[in-house]
Amino acid sequence: MKRLLSNITAAAMLMCSITSAGIPAAAKETRTDILDRVKFVDTAYSVYAPDTLTQSAFEMDGLFTESHQSTAESPEELDRILSEYLLEAPRKEFEAQYPEEFFYDYTLMLCTYMDPTRGRLVGGHKLQSAELETQSDGETVLYLDYTSTFGASICKTHCFEILQVIVPNRIYPTLGWEWHCTESLEPGLVRFRAEDADTGETLNVPGDIDKLTILPTIAYYLEDVDNYAYADMASLEFSYDMFWDASQYMDADILDFSLSQASLPEGWTLPENYRSVTRYENGSMDVVFRLRRDIPEKGMLRVWLKDADTGALIVSRNQNGGFGSIGTNISFNDPQYGTVSTGPILMIDTNPCVQQFDLMFSGDSYEYRLSEWDLPRGYSSNAVFSNGVSIPEGAIEATRYENGSADIVFRLKFTPTGDVSGDGQSTVSDAVSVQKWLLGEDAELADWKAADYNNDNRLNAADLTLMLRAALSVTP
Repeated sequence: MKRLLSNITAAAMLMCSITSAGIPAAAKETRTDILDRVKFVDTAYSVYAPDTLTQSAFEMDGLFTESHQSTAESPEELDRILSEYLLEAPRKEFEAQYPEEFFYDYTLMLCTYMDPTRGRLVGGHKLQSAELETQSDGETVLYLDYTSTFGASICKTHCFEILQVIVPNRIYPTLGWEWHCTESLEPGLVRFRAEDADTGETLNVPGDIDKLTILPTIAYYLEDVDNYAYADMASLEFSYDMFWDASQYMDADILDFSLSQASLPEGWTLPENYRSVTRYENGSMDVVFRLRRDIPEKGMLRVWLKDADTGALIVSRNQNGGFGSIGTNISFNDPQYGTVSTGPILMIDTNPCVQQFDLMFSGDSYEYRLSEWDLPRGYSSNAVFSNGVSIPEGAIEATRYENGSADIVFRLKFTPTGDVSGDGQSTVSDAVSVQKWLLGEDAELADWKAADYNNDNRLNAADLTLMLRAALSVTP
């Protein structure tokens, strides 16, 4: 029985470069090219079809993002391999291509491929070379080098593929084989990627970063004035696939990209030399932006108050002009004195607020909550963070860093009161004050946020309409 390879990670297989297939040149000299004696087949499936794959589109990442290599020499082996990925009906349809008599003369080599753009931009795959090599230990290896090409336009609705190479049994090696993928970009296509500057890990968009805003610089040199004419380009915003078709600008004398500090996602900053650009002969480009987590200094705690619905930083303050306080209950088990507890109150003067607090996660048990009596106006929270668990789930989130610092995020629920006068009541007179204020008349609003009924941190006519409906008890 020939060796079955599986669970070979995408990191080991997918060499993301646009060079010739990724085997050292010295090793290639010993190879025997048999490309014209094998056949390459690609079968694709949609992750959004519930009657196709063994996992749904929302569950499949753990199963399919790790590329698997395998070989089948019988219908039974093929069925066993496919049962991990395909439901019965599509599995039987796939297997019909390879009846029992097929395996009398051929061996089937399989490799799974997950389109990282979720079926949008990978235009196809091409087998570049199939070469045999006899190694120094006498083992024969079949190297299969293929290219996956990214295009500028949406071209598919599927993103899980099973790549197949049909090999005549008379040349099939008795031992191993290796698949190698080289990713290629169509001419003029620019691919952007963000990575953690400290770890080198790819940052997911969305996920680690909600979106990425990129500033292109495009200029053409004008000989008659000995200067550059710059194209008027808007910023590029990416919230998923980070590809841009720049084919119309390939003749530009300057084509560059940058990120502005102001556009960075919350919690990230730009280190020096944050960008690298690789240009290829066909005019395509790979642009990598390196971002560094903006973490507090050693022993410092950074507190964030965010709106539970919008995710925005809370701007309204409490009646004392602050953002509230955190009540703590921290216990230590002391061999001599038993349980020792402490409960300092942490004042939140700004949002976010950074302060020294080494005890935040050091107790044998701990509990934190916002003091309900001094929350920002219009907001409420009854959440508790107890021994690393938020109750209710997601209302409080803590992130601890290796230097001993931490971020803790409280998500508060906003309910507009309409009491812009601050007298404890919401009446029609409050709505009249808002109307005067919007018209530029002399009107004082003690708490404008109380009338922000659509919770967008702005006060306008839309809020006034909702406020009047609430005041008059009119159903929309």
